[in-house]
Amino acid sequence: MVADLVERRDGDTGGHIMRTQRNLKILLDALIESGFYRDQIDPAWDLELITLSSHLHDVGKIAIDDSILRKPGKLDRDEFDEIKKHTTYGIEIIDRILKNGGNI
Repeated sequence: MVADLVERRDGDTGGHIMRTQRNLKILLDALIESGFYRDQIDPAWDLELITLSSHLHDVGKIAIDDSILRKPGKLDRDEFDEIKKHTTYGIEIIDRILKNGGNI
């Protein structure tokens, strides 16, 4: 539901979310096959859940003003500084959801 909210805020985000999920799966599969980071990758991980969770990587965009989020062309320095805050906003949003037992 939260990922759907993000997709609706930004016309480009939906395709971006699917590309991110696909690229994460490719990366995880390659890391597992190659043995790189063997000590950090737990075989018990639910890889499907991890790739699905990638949909939330831009959830903080919900808190970004439309004038910045939907601006055509290059952002100025202040706008760029604001859009970079979406990572922090995302952490805060997910923390609040978790504290509410998963209820939005």
